[in-house]
Amino acid sequence: MGRQTLEAIRDPWESDAGYRAPKLQRGARFLASGLVLATAGVIAWGFTHGSGRLPGGDPGGRILAQLAPVAGAVPEGVKLNRREFDEPFVDYCDETSTRGWTLPTARVNFDWTGAPQEAINLVGQRMQVLGWTLAPGLNQGFLSPVQSWTKRLTEGKVATATLQRTPAPGKWNLTATAPPVGKQLAC
Repeated sequence: MGRQTLEAIRDPWESDAGYRAPKLQRGARFLASGLVLATAGVIAWGFTHGSGRLPGGDPGGRILAQLAPVAGAVPEGVKLNRREFDEPFVDYCDETSTRGWTLPTARVNFDWTGAPQEAINLVGQRMQVLGWTLAPGLNQGFLSPVQSWTKRLTEGKVATATLQRTPAPGKWNLTATAPPVGKQLAC
C-alpha cells in the first residue's frame, strides 16, 4: 500500500470537467437545499406573523406575577389537582388578519366535598386578604354557583377572578385573568 498524495484524493462535492456526482449525492443536495429553503420560510413567517411584530403580552411576567397568588386562596387541606400559570401569546381568530394577545391566566383546580357556599366563603376570605374585591352578586350559571372578584393591578388594569364548580362532581376551578399589554385577542 503506497502513500497517496493530497492531489490524488478527490473531494466528491467538487466537480471537475467530466465528473458527475452519483444520483444519490445529487438527491441529497436537492433535499438539503429544500430543507434550507423550508427553514428560511418558517423563520420568515415567524417574523411576520409571530409576536415579534405585535408588541405587548406580559413583559417581564409582571401581570402573571400579580395573578399567581390566587392559587393560594383555596381552602386549607383540599386536594389540589392542577395549577396552571399561562403567559399570554399571540393568537389568531381567523388565521389571516385578526390577531392579538391572549389573557395572562392563573388557574387552580381543587376537590371540595363540602357545601358550595362554604367553599365560596372560605375562598372569599382568602381573596380579600390578597387584595381582591368581591364582585356584586352571586351568579347562578350552568355550573352554579359562580362567584367573582376584581383587583386593580399596578399597571392600572383590572383583573378578574372566578370560582366555579366544574361538571365533575366535587371539582372546583379558581381562575384569574387580566388584560395583556397591547392588543388583546377579540374573537
